[in-house]
Amino acid sequence: MLFLRLSTTDDEYIRIAEWMSRTIMTHKCVRLSEFSIKQMLEIKNPVLLERFSRSKQRIECKNGGGSCELVELFHGSPFAIEIAVSGFNEQHCKENNMFGKGVYFTKHASKANQFSWGANTGCPEHNDRNCDICLRYLLVCSCLMGKQFRATFQPLAAAPIGFDSIVAEPSSVKGIKYAEFVLLSGEQALPKVLVAYHAVRYQEQE
Repeated sequence: MLFLRLSTTDDEYIRIAEWMSRTIMTHKCVRLSEFSIKQMLEIKNPVLLERFSRSKQRIECKNGGGSCELVELFHGSPFAIEIAVSGFNEQHCKENNMFGKGVYFTKHASKANQFSWGANTGCPEHNDRNCDICLRYLLVCSCLMGKQFRATFQPLAAAPIGFDSIVAEPSSVKGIKYAEFVLLSGEQALPKVLVAYHAVRYQEQE
């Protein structure tokens, strides 16, 4: 596999940087004013691409041969580099998550940032969830949604049999502020770009 560094003038770099900036939202616990991007690495991993392609074929076959919706989403994790190398594994996910066991994604970069050290965890060096010193990582991924279960409540133990993903929208699920996307198999996600960045700490206006 290869990591190919994107130039700040590359269209893909500019697109992702703008997307990240545009999706900084207000969060109660982990707040930031901007992303200070240090580098973006395009991920070239033939093994993961093959797994992803097989997953797409399997889902399309299972669901009657129709096309499988592909969505680009963010994922924040302290294991982002390892995921870029080895892929996602739903077996590492907890069953008591809000919408059950699965790999969670978001369309908001600031929400992915909340999980850059793990759930409810600060950076290893300073134990600070809002640390603006330590380097963080997030992944931009292609996600195969397949047959989507639209959640209407939480917590949800699991999606009904036959579904490939869970989508929870704030308009449908009480208690969530931003949409949640859950893939039931890690092979449904292909890491495309690894972003290394610092989260610039949010400053209250005087």
